[in-house]
Amino acid sequence: MSSSTSTSKKWLLFYLAALVLTAGVGLIYATRFEPETQFWTKIFQQRRVEMAKRSNTPHVLFTGDSACAFGIDPKAFTQESGIPSFNLGGTRQMGTEIFMEEALGQARKGDTIVLICNPMLLVEAESTPLTKAGAQMAFALSGESDLSEKITASRPGFNHLITHGAKLGLRRPAFAYQIENYQPGGLVTTAERPEQSGQSDAFEMSQSDLITASHSLSYWAKRCEVAGAALAYLMPLEFTSQEVVAKNREFKDAFRLDFAAKVSSVKFLKSPQQGCSSDSSLFADTLFHLTAEGAATFTRELTPEVVRTIQSP
Repeated sequence: MSSSTSTSKKWLLFYLAALVLTAGVGLIYATRFEPETQFWTKIFQQRRVEMAKRSNTPHVLFTGDSACAFGIDPKAFTQESGIPSFNLGGTRQMGTEIFMEEALGQARKGDTIVLICNPMLLVEAESTPLTKAGAQMAFALSGESDLSEKITASRPGFNHLITHGAKLGLRRPAFAYQIENYQPGGLVTTAERPEQSGQSDAFEMSQSDLITASHSLSYWAKRCEVAGAALAYLMPLEFTSQEVVAKNREFKDAFRLDFAAKVSSVKFLKSPQQGCSSDSSLFADTLFHLTAEGAATFTRELTPEVVRTIQSP
């Protein structure tokens, strides 16, 4: 064997070893030390501790993306309705697989799960059942879960470590939220109030996307039925510019009715203000995150609709 061939093989082995090491370090960091994953892991774990103490009375379990996590005040709902409730919301980046599996894991017979998310998240779930952020959460919460078995190309990578290093170098916070933002019952709050403009685009969704979202929601409805729980769906409240509020309310309400006609196994809730508000005082740091006061107000306005839906045959 020539010396050049031997050297080439050594470099190849070194390169492969470096790749394996990088992937391993990236995986460990992303699932055990990455700030956002650690924040949400602590939130989910705290919720599990609280849920373990729940009564046998049927609960309303709110779940969904961050519009749910930062937008539903379970204390306000229970005060208004007398029905025990809990907020199990996560983030859009996790994908529906994570927060719906978590809700189903906590659900008992007779519960109602209220899924709150942008309908496009249901469309995306068809092509990407488990996102990279969802994969990180699956590993962080339980490496032996059904979720972790579904992980393929979405495995966490080394890029998070690089991002963290860049933030430290720029003296930026590692993550926007802290565990102190958590409220008993599951609500997440934030004191951040950046200036932001409301949504100025008209709401629209193609028929093909609607059909895809219907398939996704039907799947979760079947899973809820097996668990003995009912499933309801709610479009989140969105900060919307005054110019398009009326139009978007009309479009969203028409969409809700069209969506409901395609998925008869799900109860479709009518969102307060048809999911659009131009009142900036209700919103925190994104178009969907509500302030603590905004979450309480929105939840109280939503409560009669949830109760009516639960009680209807």
